[in-house]
Amino acid sequence: MVVLLRTVGIFLKARPLVLLFPILGVLTIVAMAIFWVVSFYAGLLLYNQGLITNQIFIGVCATWIFIASYNTLVFFYAFGFLVAAEAGLWFYQSQLSSIGTPICWLIKQLGTTSLAALLVVFIKFLQTILSLASSRRRVRGMAAIAIAFCICMTSCLLRHL
Repeated sequence: MVVLLRTVGIFLKARPLVLLFPILGVLTIVAMAIFWVVSFYAGLLLYNQGLITNQIFIGVCATWIFIASYNTLVFFYAFGFLVAAEAGLWFYQSQLSSIGTPICWLIKQLGTTSLAALLVVFIKFLQTILSLASSRRRVRGMAAIAIAFCICMTSCLLRHL
């Protein structure tokens, strides 16, 4: 543990600009969260005034939650990648010492990062739907076994991603 903390101290002393990545990540996620909360509140106002039906409101809420989770995970993976890439450049004493090098790499690998976030959100969304379906008392027999199997599979997938 002491070696790890000492190495982190040396790294941050050599590359202090790397602290900008987590700060920018947190600011971006907070800005997105404010947008999502305001959007949800606007949808709730429309629902309370009777301008949209119950099914539309549930569909919009599920879509907003799915998209917000996806965006949060994309930014989480992206800023983690930026810090890891900068640490790798520092450790191997690469000639590519610019702070912009990991950003260029991230732009080239944005599809992979987006796919990883999409898979996690999709599996988590599926797991939530399955647990809601299994909580209904009407589900019995083979349907209950199939839902339990799917819940087990999605939790295993999430554990190994």
